[in-house]
Amino acid sequence: MLSAPKKQLKTIDLRLKVLVDSVGKEDRKVEILKSVKGIGPVAISTLLGELPELSLLNRGQIAKQVGVTPMNSDSGKYSGKQRTSGGRRYVRRVLYMAMLPVLWLNDSGSPSQNHSKAGGSVYRFAIPRHFSGV
Repeated sequence: MLSAPKKQLKTIDLRLKVLVDSVGKEDRKVEILKSVKGIGPVAISTLLGELPELSLLNRGQIAKQVGVTPMNSDSGKYSGKQRTSGGRRYVRRVLYMAMLPVLWLNDSGSPSQNHSKAGGSVYRFAIPRHFSGV
């Protein structure tokens, strides 16, 4: 029952990888994205497809476009928490999924001992923001 969707998914992944590899020979952006640890064909195609302005804006502007920049919710004397909002939700989700293996595994491929060092919440903002500024 699930063999057909799994087979289709493998075919789509293979086609996506071939497509990214063929474009990568000509495009400098693809080569830069391939060099980033954790970024694969799905993340590359998402970034190039959903963020065509990737090479035109600086990393802060791209982070705002993706929606990973903490924004103040202050008004008058009220000082609220900083929260991420808006942006391109799909790109943010793909970047979050791309960062998980980088966080959980160290260079030797074994689970990292410091994955909860910052309480977890900082990683949700810091890593996707770092990836979006590539």
